[in-house]
Amino acid sequence: MARQTFPAALVPGAVLKISGYITTDRVSEGSVNLWGRADSQRRPDLAYQDLGTRAPHGDTSWQRFEIALPVAANADTVTLGITFKGAGTARIDDLNRVGTQLPRSI
Repeated sequence: MARQTFPAALVPGAVLKISGYITTDRVSEGSVNLWGRADSQRRPDLAYQDLGTRAPHGDTSWQRFEIALPVAANADTVTLGITFKGAGTARIDDLNRVGTQLPRSI
C-alpha cells in the first residue's frame, strides 16, 4: 500500500479526482484499488471512495481508472492511496490529480 495524507484545509469543499492507468497479470484473491478518505477529528471516514467492483483483477490490459472524493468543509485531513491485495502482478502508471491544484510537495 502507498498513501499520502495532507491537511483538508488545502482543498476545503473540493471534489478531488484521482486518475491512473492500471494493468494486471494473474491477480487472484484480490485486486488493485485507488482510494481516498476525508476525516475529521469528530468523525473518522467522513467520506470514502474507491474503485469498488471496478477494481481490476485477473488479467487486464492497461485501463484508465478514476475516483472522485468529496472533501467536506469540516474535514481535517485527506488521505489518498493505492492498495494491491492478493497474488500476481500489477502495474500502475500516470497517477494524477485531475482538476484541483495542490502544492507540489503533496
